[in-house]
Amino acid sequence: MIGDFYRNYGYPFIDTNNGGTLKGALEALEATMALAGPTTKLVPGHGTIITRSEIVPYRDMIRAVQARVQQLIAQGKSEQDVLAAKVTAPYDAKVPGGLERAGAGTSADRFVSMVYAQLKGAK
Repeated sequence: MIGDFYRNYGYPFIDTNNGGTLKGALEALEATMALAGPTTKLVPGHGTIITRSEIVPYRDMIRAVQARVQQLIAQGKSEQDVLAAKVTAPYDAKVPGGLERAGAGTSADRFVSMVYAQLKGAK
């Protein structure tokens, strides 16, 4: 059981209201990949049973979005500018439910807003 830092429906949800961090989620993914063998069955808190091979592209997507958001922040972009840049576009077709409405926005918007807030708070 690997908990909620991985999900295979929608973009990542990191519960920052209860102490979750982008850094912590990435560290948890790395630790899981180090501990799991190629055929180890992993049970996420949300979604279907996976193996280590599904974590790699998930982690890579998070890192790529993080890097793009950081680049836009360095250019002085606001959160609304970053959302308008659609930094998740390369992944939207690959993330089931990523563009479905989730409250005030899509899970992609929620994820990008969280990444933005975490990176702005890291300064």
